[in-house]
Amino acid sequence: MTPRPSPGDLVALSAVALTGAMLMATVASAHMSALHAYGPICGSAADVAHCPACYGAVASLLLGLSALGLARAARRPLPARP
Repeated sequence: MTPRPSPGDLVALSAVALTGAMLMATVASAHMSALHAYGPICGSAADVAHCPACYGAVASLLLGLSALGLARAARRPLPARP
């Protein structure tokens, strides 16, 4: 049986992931707001896909929110076995 992660560990993971999401969103918004050295704006043409910062921001946000949900569930006691 694998041990359950502690709520504190999950909250720490969430804090790191949400900080990463904030940083990636900053890079993505800078990319989308003006034509920098990155090239054309994300998704502005049919042949231009989104940059990795767009996907990284969303993935980090989902990871952070999922970790917070798991931390909340980990605070509840395990159900008693019959």
